[in-house]
Amino acid sequence: MPHSSPLALAFPELYQLEQLINQHPQHIRAQSLATIQVNHHALPIWAIEIGSQAANVPTIGLFGGVHGMERIGSQILLAWLENLLARCQWDNSLLHLLSTVRLVCIPLLNVGGLLNSTRSNPNVWI
Repeated sequence: MPHSSPLALAFPELYQLEQLINQHPQHIRAQSLATIQVNHHALPIWAIEIGSQAANVPTIGLFGGVHGMERIGSQILLAWLENLLARCQWDNSLLHLLSTVRLVCIPLLNVGGLLNSTRSNPNVWI
């Protein structure tokens, strides 16, 4: 996977998430919830939805990157999303299942902590 910027090298999870959003617009609804300024970088907090948009369907929330020094949760969630979206290309039974539920994912919740490799977000005063 080629990286297009120094930030992509420093923050491969953000790069991977944005690649998934760009590669699968037919299956992902993406929204930037906020933009956090960290070390002169504007970092989006992406929320993505997959599946039904109906108000009354069961909804599952999946979150990663809560503690910035614990990257594995984000990496597992991104790998799972990558697999799920690849299956959406050919698995009609999965597409049917997704039409009955909604998945809400925020794989990089604490983008500032992830970039700085700190447990807390950059705005914590100690």
